[in-house]
Amino acid sequence: MICGGCAASVKIFGSWPSHHLIWLCSPPGRPKARHGAFLASEGCCPVQKERSGQMGEGRLPWKGGAGDSTGESRPTLAIPGFLLSMRMKMRITYNSPTGYEEDSPSDAFVSQLFESGEEYWQDIHGCGHGVFCSWENGIRIGDMEVTFKEGHGFHLRHWTDMSKVPGQPTVFLAFDKRIRDGEVVTLHYGGEPFLVPAALFVSKDLAVRAAREFCENAGRTNDVNWIPKKGLNWNSETGQWHPSVEIWK
Repeated sequence: MICGGCAASVKIFGSWPSHHLIWLCSPPGRPKARHGAFLASEGCCPVQKERSGQMGEGRLPWKGGAGDSTGESRPTLAIPGFLLSMRMKMRITYNSPTGYEEDSPSDAFVSQLFESGEEYWQDIHGCGHGVFCSWENGIRIGDMEVTFKEGHGFHLRHWTDMSKVPGQPTVFLAFDKRIRDGEVVTLHYGGEPFLVPAALFVSKDLAVRAAREFCENAGRTNDVNWIPKKGLNWNSETGQWHPSVEIWK
């Protein structure tokens, strides 16, 4: 690709739209100047303006290159952070309670999945829950665990890596504020009894919406009430919890 302003040759990696490309060129004796194909096409290339003294779309010779007689370095592709995030496409997977993995689960897959009963989610030969995971560059950056108990619904746990934002909640639980009794539900979770307050279960319809939102952007749907796990004072061995009264408002 040639910059429309200074005629610098730039090797493009990937398939970025040309109007989003930004280059760094190094004229002799000058700090690196930023310019891009889109800006240059409108005569805004800073290198061109400096060398020609005017704006326009004319192409100027640029022979640069490491080690050549001009001493000018080759232009370097500089990808802004927002473009990097576009390129680092998020990948979503689903792992079943018994270890089966589904890559990029579709709406149809999610609909069929949530028709499964307790024998699927609470299979004693599995871990007791399914999990949707989000990945970037092979690194797990979030997940949503799902399990089900007949007569109560779906228990959802959403985790996001917030290590770069200290102090922010990382784990949220789906919550039905209509349930205020002290009933405790026993689940098989990770091979051990796991006692959960009945208020931490939601309907199938809401669970499906939560799963579809996660598969779309790894986020939490606004259709579900989510509360931070931190501060619930919940003991999963007894099922007892002492949350703030504000969660029922």
